[in-house]
Amino acid sequence: MPTSLFDDIMTESAIPALETVFGVAAVHASDSGEDVAVTVLMQTELVPTGEYGERMELRMTLELAKSHAAIIGDEFSIENDPTDDDPTPSPTVWKTTQLLSDDGYMQKFAVIEVQ
Repeated sequence: MPTSLFDDIMTESAIPALETVFGVAAVHASDSGEDVAVTVLMQTELVPTGEYGERMELRMTLELAKSHAAIIGDEFSIENDPTDDDPTPSPTVWKTTQLLSDDGYMQKFAVIEVQ
């Protein structure tokens, strides 16, 4: 099926621009055992929890291009900045737990820290 002009703009310009400005480098480890370098957008958002939304909790999310074909259970390793106390910090590993949105161009997952 031919792509539209909008598809071309999103895949060739918009998504790379978002990744360049807001993205962080990560290593995507999937079930296939293949590690791939990707750029992800990490966010912290407040979401209502409880039966009637009586309180707000922080949730970490990770967003990346749909072309990377991420699924629930995949892990993303993100390097941490060195500090005076820890000049060689271990990377933080985030595991996808829930697909929050998929607009055909980007996928947004809820994630938990595993390391």
